Amino acid sequence: MGLDAIDIQTLIIADILGSITPEEKVQLNKLMAEDEDVRIQYEYIQKELASEGTQVAGKGYATADQLIAIAGKRKLNKIIQRVVAAACTILILGGGSLYYINSSLKADSPAFMGDNMIRLTVGDKKINLESDALEMNANGFLLHSNNKTLTYTGASDTYNTSTLTVPSGKDYKVILSDGSTVILNSASILEFPMTFHGDTREIRITGEAFFKIAKNTKPFIVHTPNSDVQVLGTEFNVNTYDSGIVKVALVEGSVKMNAGGSSVLLKPGNAATFAGKDIVVNSFDQEEMLDRQNGIFRFPDGVTIDEIAQAIPRYSGVKLIVDQSAAGKKFLGITYNRNKPIEYFMEQLNATKEIISYKQGEVIHLK
Repeated sequence: MGLDAIDIQTLIIADILGSITPEEKVQLNKLMAEDEDVRIQYEYIQKELASEGTQVAGKGYATADQLIAIAGKRKLNKIIQRVVAAACTILILGGGSLYYINSSLKADSPAFMGDNMIRLTVGDKKINLESDALEMNANGFLLHSNNKTLTYTGASDTYNTSTLTVPSGKDYKVILSDGSTVILNSASILEFPMTFHGDTREIRITGEAFFKIAKNTKPFIVHTPNSDVQVLGTEFNVNTYDSGIVKVALVEGSVKMNAGGSSVLLKPGNAATFAGKDIVVNSFDQEEMLDRQNGIFRFPDGVTIDEIAQAIPRYSGVKLIVDQSAAGKKFLGITYNRNKPIEYFMEQLNATKEIISYKQGEVIHLK
């Protein structure tokens, strides 16, 4: 599928660490010259490493092993983990499957900074999909963007990857060449071929997405940062947003979850969670899963204000800051509806009498 986001991050980190080969250096320089996002990402990762006191190659710089050994202790490890972790594979066999994937990517990472527009990259073309109705040709494909949905027609003999980027506070839908539907949530990236080739259908998702997979004899494979799920049924939900945790919820059919050397076959109504040790099976709220597709996010009882402040920017595009006096406070029955103004959510928080929320410029403070 060519160079994806993880491949580019690997080149960047190899260059910072001084372990990049001459051929890779030429490749990286070409990428930065042709794509402003790659240059911004290089500066972002370099700044993250430097801010954590990590030195660079040639000047006593840390090795890749040393960086990996710090995993879980510093925020830079979220970058490193995405580079070194084995890609998760979700294999879908058979017919129309609806599922949801949520993998971690910070809403303030370079992919979501800057113009804040929904963007499609096809070959060397970058296309703004924010227009109400758009029709254009790109690399032999006729693109149609309307009502927050991308469809396209055409064919290609080559397996080139296109990238759809959805910034914080927005969502977007794309119909793939096989008829499968992908609904991207806020702060998410989808990498996909305009035409599927070979014996499989493969895409890559970072962030959060709902899928409805078209019936086809070719297996559908979704790559994400962490997990391996073989799907034998129709409607299900996969959530890998929390680092190192995989959640699978089955609505209809059957799902076999493989993780940590063990496997579990789920029945409809079951939800499996793997957090690095055992696979734990419980029931789940199907209504809550469907609500998420409609932009309604219910926080569990006992959620802390810090957890809320981490999630809301991704869904709303609005930055939240927790003042020291509010840190650690917990809440019951909090719901965020992306279809309503953020002020409606602020009123909910204020009604708890636990905190006071107020706006200062474009930032919401919680105290």
